[in-house]
Amino acid sequence: MADELLEALERTRPGYEAECVWHKFLMDAYLGTGGFAGAIKQAVAGFWGAAAEMYSGLSIAGQALDTYLDRYPSENDRKFNMRVAGTQYDNYVEALTDLKVSYVLRKEFEPRNIPKAITDWRTDIDGRGTTCNDIRANNAIVAAVLGWRPLLIDARAMPKDEKGEPLVLNAAQAREVGMRAYPVPLFPANLVDYTLDDAGQFADVKIRTTSQRRKSWKDERETVTHYTIWTPTRFEKYEVTESANGHKSATLVDEGEHQFGAVPLVIYQHKASPTDPVQALPMHKNVSIAARAHLNRMSEFNEHLRGQVFAVLVVASQGGVLAENLLVGTDNALPIDQESKQPHAFIAPPATVASTYETRLESIVREMYRVARVEYTRPTGGISSGEAHAYEFAQTNAALAEFAKNIARAEDDVDFFVGKYLGVNDAELENSANVPPDNFDVESLAADIKDA
Repeated sequence: MADELLEALERTRPGYEAECVWHKFLMDAYLGTGGFAGAIKQAVAGFWGAAAEMYSGLSIAGQALDTYLDRYPSENDRKFNMRVAGTQYDNYVEALTDLKVSYVLRKEFEPRNIPKAITDWRTDIDGRGTTCNDIRANNAIVAAVLGWRPLLIDARAMPKDEKGEPLVLNAAQAREVGMRAYPVPLFPANLVDYTLDDAGQFADVKIRTTSQRRKSWKDERETVTHYTIWTPTRFEKYEVTESANGHKSATLVDEGEHQFGAVPLVIYQHKASPTDPVQALPMHKNVSIAARAHLNRMSEFNEHLRGQVFAVLVVASQGGVLAENLLVGTDNALPIDQESKQPHAFIAPPATVASTYETRLESIVREMYRVARVEYTRPTGGISSGEAHAYEFAQTNAALAEFAKNIARAEDDVDFFVGKYLGVNDAELENSANVPPDNFDVESLAADIKDA
């Protein structure tokens, strides 16, 4: 029974592992970490928080090194490792993403008919003065980069009266007795499994989190894995520990009912997927893929420049073989028979090779910025330049408006769960809404992208 429980807890949803590798790539492209970094690597958790460390151990299948560089067909380990160590990444993904997200967030999201209990909660969502607007930016960035961001509304079970009925408290009373609904930001990798009902709502979810603990500051840290299963009415929390000999065991540490009436998991999306109601599409998928191509062309260009600056030395030698004690500064020498009439000389590649690389690098950068402007359907044929630009601006504005709408929809869901926790009646919840902006001054955005 214990083994069956552990197996069930560790089971993941279809496509989970492949999605984690894909999200690591998107995250690395945005941060310049992992396979986009050279010998000096920054910690992923520096920006994304400790939860992002779950992505750090992943790599492309069949590739020993954590790099997005493609290996030459006959490149030996020494040369390839040198190229990886000297990786130079020009990060266009972060600049473009931050710029577009900033245009979405600089506009006000208008709250309409939000009950006072929820408004009070919004001014201090965690007991430390953090506001709802404070976390909107981080939720938006993660949703833009990865496509979607899960957010759990967690809370201690509400107290009950002597009849066993939930004791409804307003926001002030809840704070007085130390109760609070906490938003818990997660990553897609935390949501290891879920199922949906016929209405597309969560029937159950399984969330995996890790934490560290120790008995005192002198002891070694112990990593503990928790699995929390949520249904529309209940939750169960299990703790999985691993002994020194590698044996794992699962223990139920908490369980109970909740009054949310649904699984309290909110999904922030950038752009909804046409095939999946939960997993969504990232803002700069194509830009990130182009960034990988740019990384490889830049590495090849730098390698070529290195070989061009330190050209091949043609040197005469007995039998056309280099003597063992012959020292060549760049290990770059071509032996010829000393009876040959070929004089000592340096051989350098033509300058057109470098020019070709420069042209290709420039074209990749232009493509990244073109795609970032959402110009997928540029009008052609007898359309004036002004009309073409107006069409492009409309496309860009529509994409940003869809993103803002998805943010507002997620915050409506947050208000619903918080309202349920604070005892707000259903009529008030149905009548409240967060109205997103729909005009983002994309002419200025286009100019900013062009300037960048």
